[in-house]
Amino acid sequence: MPIQTPFGQQIVEFFVFLKLMKRLRTAFTWGIGTILLLMGSQAMGQSSAVLSLEEFIQQGLESTSTVDVLEKDVALSQWEVRNARSQRILPLVRLETQHGLVPGVESSSFPDGQLYLDPYLDNDWENWALFTRAQIEAIQPLYTWGAIPSAIQAARFNAERVEFETEVKYATFEVQLAEIYIGMQLSNSLMLISKEADELISQANEEILKQREDGTYDLNESDVFEFEVFELEYEGQRAQVDAVAEQMDRLWSLALDGRQAVAEEFMGVDGVSLPPFSELLALALEQRAELKAVEAGQRALEAGKRAALAERYPTIYLGLSASGAITPNRPKQDNPFINNSTNFASARFGIGVSQNLNLQSLRLKGDKFSIQQDQLAETEQLLRQQIQLDVVQRLQEAESALAQLRSLNAALVKTKEWVRHEQLNMDYGFGDVKNLVDAFKKELELEAAVSRAKYEWSMARVRLNQALGIPLSTTY
Repeated sequence: MPIQTPFGQQIVEFFVFLKLMKRLRTAFTWGIGTILLLMGSQAMGQSSAVLSLEEFIQQGLESTSTVDVLEKDVALSQWEVRNARSQRILPLVRLETQHGLVPGVESSSFPDGQLYLDPYLDNDWENWALFTRAQIEAIQPLYTWGAIPSAIQAARFNAERVEFETEVKYATFEVQLAEIYIGMQLSNSLMLISKEADELISQANEEILKQREDGTYDLNESDVFEFEVFELEYEGQRAQVDAVAEQMDRLWSLALDGRQAVAEEFMGVDGVSLPPFSELLALALEQRAELKAVEAGQRALEAGKRAALAERYPTIYLGLSASGAITPNRPKQDNPFINNSTNFASARFGIGVSQNLNLQSLRLKGDKFSIQQDQLAETEQLLRQQIQLDVVQRLQEAESALAQLRSLNAALVKTKEWVRHEQLNMDYGFGDVKNLVDAFKKELELEAAVSRAKYEWSMARVRLNQALGIPLSTTY
């Protein structure tokens, strides 16, 4: 049977709960403003389909236009690779045409094939015709001292760099989605605690009403007034908690583009063991996309420098040029030494040599690549130091959060035993009401603290995984 307790002591319990709710509310709302800027869909309802963190992140990425923007960066870098490869076969093919109206010519003493001998040749202004001239040129490199292959390598390594940088941007956005997911887990947990508080308030009101109707009303009026004031204050605080829960629901729906689903409950920490720092650091240096991007950038600069230095040597190429003109009212001259620009056909084919004689410009270009390589090498060293510090900080946060959660879990288990002990004492008639209320109060306090600790541990694990460059849903 339920245990009846004095209302003055129940009020103490509710005030403890109220303070915890206010403190916990800030634990999952600090990142909401940033997350809202990254979303752009309409909110919908929620159903019973359960999503894991990994599934939620995947669906969240599919629902935002941010992914499309990042994919465009990758597509552009791949275009650069294809463009570099296109320089291997006929990098220059050009066609030029000219058109117009020209008058014919007339001669009184020379045949058409010898008009160039007539000193009195004149235009025939009554005979007009369409003039058409076309010229096509093509060049095929034969030997470039490795300039073209090096340029292709530089483009390919640069594309790899862009892909790794895109992974870094993906990881940042995934953390934002993880904050929504874990915030929803905390919101669900707090709502359960709120329901327990609602039930206690309802029981208190029913007991007051029952005692007044039965004529057994023997409560201290000051306690009743205190309870009524608390109930009014609690309604305001509960409204704030409900508003935050609604906001989390909207963020959840926005992230999923209206698809209906719910989050899993917080994972337990039984058997969880964080690896030593040395292993985590080695993993981070191997997996971090930022470091891979720098390494790809170094290879791209090295290949680009080889391509630039190859310009110091002459390029051997195969050239083709063909041109011709047709004008019906202008006779073609058969003498190959006579050039008739309005009616002719010619072609040239052979091997050519091209040499860039601006040696100072080539030297400066090589110096630029050297400076960029030195800069990137220093960036790599700085990045390695930052990764090490990041792993140290995130590992410390994870260890602290895990230890705190385990401690609170153990305390909650012990407190539940305390509550059961006090309830049994009350059932047998020799219990102390104050002890029972203190036990209930401590249990409620620890339940809220455990929910917050689960949130802190989950976020610490996500940030540690981000620092290691591994999937955020990885467990230990």
